[in-house]
Amino acid sequence: LEFWWASDGSFQQWWNEERFWWISNASCFLLGTLEAFFISIGLVETGFSVTPKNSETDNATPYKITASPLFTPL
Repeated sequence: LEFWWASDGSFQQWWNEERFWWISNASCFLLGTLEAFFISIGLVETGFSVTPKNSETDNATPYKITASPLFTPL
């Protein structure tokens, strides 16, 4: 609120930024909690595994990343 007061911003601008902050934090917390719960009950596995970094192979990416099932509905 002090930053808004000092920058001569409108109340609507401050309120929009406040809503965006709350929505982004709530969604991150919700998705993180769901993923931790699904991992703890064994429904999903972590999808990150380190592969060997060998310059002689044709494999250009050193990491293998799999998609999370949480983002399937999106």
